[in-house]
Amino acid sequence: MPDERTAATIAAEAVPGTPENGIRYPVLFGRERPDEGRGKRSVYTAGSVQFTYPGGQSVVDAAGDRLRAAGWSVDRVRVDPPHGPASLVVRAEEGGVRMTVEEGRYAVQVRIERAEPAAVPACVGLGLLVGAVAGWLLAAGVSRRLAGQVLERQATAGVLAFAALGVSLAVCLLIGKTFLDRYWNPDVATEVPRTVPPWAPLLDIGGAGALAIAALLTVAIVVVSALPERRHHRFHVPA
Repeated sequence: MPDERTAATIAAEAVPGTPENGIRYPVLFGRERPDEGRGKRSVYTAGSVQFTYPGGQSVVDAAGDRLRAAGWSVDRVRVDPPHGPASLVVRAEEGGVRMTVEEGRYAVQVRIERAEPAAVPACVGLGLLVGAVAGWLLAAGVSRRLAGQVLERQATAGVLAFAALGVSLAVCLLIGKTFLDRYWNPDVATEVPRTVPPWAPLLDIGGAGALAIAALLTVAIVVVSALPERRHHRFHVPA
């Protein structure tokens, strides 16, 4: 991530002039704006340098033209969000740096951050595939262990497995939807900006809680399947 002076030089390519203020979030990934007060959610995102300029000026179209002329890869201008008090947003990438120019009613904000490496979506997809295969192998191993055990133990493991499958499916759908929205659904790109990594849902209270519950249920299933098999001992009653 560029330092403040370099970031200011980069920002000036899009919005000439002196910013009112600037702030740096020097993290690889972490919580942004964690102390803004009650009712304002912090955002888990990549580190960045942000500059704020006076509002009341139309800069997004001109910023896109300047960056395009300077060799940046410029996205189309978007309305973000598509409902409520909207801002005009344009994003551009060049040389491993991403710039976002947001024109609101009261201020213009320029955000400088690292561009997302091309390997990120591939690694996330590979991780989901490896997780699915590992889950399948674990389920197969547990099924083999339970095959010769008593009906009560099989029923207990079945109930736990059904609950774990439901929670795990919810987590997978959450990650999958975020993944698809980020990379293949242009209509939702303003709702799920690329500044938020695809694994961010797992760091919110809902996603993290569901993941923890699924993990605990899985451990319980493995423990139940590993318990010693109860055997019935036959004996003869003397006549």
